[in-house]
Amino acid sequence: MKQIIPLLLFLFLTPLLAQQQDYEVFNTNINSKYAELGITYFNNNTVLFASSKKNKNDINFKKSRRKQNRQMYLELYQGKITENGNLIVVNEFNNNIKNMFFESDISFSPDFKTIYFTWNNFYSTTSRKDSTKWKTLHIVKASIDNNFNVSDITTLPFSSKEYSVRSPYVSKNGKQLFFISNMPNGFGNFDIYVVDINDNGTYSEPKNLGATINTKMNESFPYVDYNNTLYFSSYGHKGKGGLDIFKSNFKNGRYQKIENLPSPINSKFDDFAFVINSTKNIGYFTSNRDQGKGDVDIYAFKPKEKIVPCSKEITGIIVNKETKESIENAYISLYYNTILQETKIISKDFKYSFKLKCGENYKIVAKKENYLPFEIEFLLDESYNDEIVRIIELSPTKCVQSITGTVVNSETNKALENFKISLYKNNSLVKMQQVSNGFNFNFDLECDETYTLVAEKENFISNEIEVKTNKTNNTEITETIVLTPVKCVQ
Repeated sequence: MKQIIPLLLFLFLTPLLAQQQDYEVFNTNINSKYAELGITYFNNNTVLFASSKKNKNDINFKKSRRKQNRQMYLELYQGKITENGNLIVVNEFNNNIKNMFFESDISFSPDFKTIYFTWNNFYSTTSRKDSTKWKTLHIVKASIDNNFNVSDITTLPFSSKEYSVRSPYVSKNGKQLFFISNMPNGFGNFDIYVVDINDNGTYSEPKNLGATINTKMNESFPYVDYNNTLYFSSYGHKGKGGLDIFKSNFKNGRYQKIENLPSPINSKFDDFAFVINSTKNIGYFTSNRDQGKGDVDIYAFKPKEKIVPCSKEITGIIVNKETKESIENAYISLYYNTILQETKIISKDFKYSFKLKCGENYKIVAKKENYLPFEIEFLLDESYNDEIVRIIELSPTKCVQSITGTVVNSETNKALENFKISLYKNNSLVKMQQVSNGFNFNFDLECDETYTLVAEKENFISNEIEVKTNKTNNTEITETIVLTPVKCVQ
């Protein structure tokens, strides 16, 4: 006789993070004082989850430990994903669903035409409910249609009334079925096993995944991703406490050393049943950790927003303010809160560059010999562009050389007094001095220029000399000008 039963769709997609990353975890709005567990994505905006809140008298989960053979009455609900990854209840998925399933042990084939789920032997035995046979669990296979009804329910051949098999999970390629069982000759109570799903619908003999995976304690919730990496929960491996999530990479035909997943996904309480939206990188898991709303709650996890420090780059060139030409071998220094951070020598036509942090006080000082120092102070904030360009213009200082000297009598070679000396540049008088009492004359000259000095004294023939200054600042030139007395003629 063909049996058709509407089914609670409850798919554990438990993908786990391929790379360790910092995540924030928060309790979702769909939780109540009863049990909410597991998530399956309907689409990017809607999920399904199971809840026992309609069956208050059947809630008997203890936070200290999950009971592997406890029958749970679950109903399926729709939840909407909010913008920040939270979940809110939309409605019950199907008001006509009133069937009992063992927790959420459900898995689909890749084409969604076949479903595997765990049943209690209540459905197939006349034994007393307190008997050992009634307490065992078995996996069944069924066909599923587009309206989520199942038919052709058959018990898998490796199920038994003497031990339990449960938690089916179909591999991504549909060729293997993973499950847990307390069948004889295992490593502990419940171990993880795998069978091959043959093309003709038969199954290979169950294969225990070995001591790398299984321990003398319970292993549960197997999940295998596209890379054949196995994720599972265990009390037996060294973890953070309670039921933890572990992973093992598949390499060279065998599973490798296991890894405990990091906090805050794992905690000292029971943590299990992961799902993740790989597009948005937001997911959910079930936990009985402290400060929850009820028995077991569904938690959301999402990557912590990495606060990238606001940083900018200031670049530019150093030029002569008058000629606008680049200056060679100029020094530029960066000060942060008045403390020198770095000094650079900038070659001609090359840019200077400094990395800066937003919200900080900086000062840049540029120096070059024969130029006035340049300073700029600023508080860098978000309003700046990623790159700040500043052309620094250095004002050249006046290159000054001094000329000093005496005027002497050509006949006596003695210094003269009361003479006049004039400084010319380009035939224009620059300055004139009247010198007396044997003092020297003194003029400040510009560098790299040509000047004419003219000395005059009564009863002497005036004399002039040409003076050329060089390009070096602060140079002193000494000259002696000879005047010849006028001959007395009558």
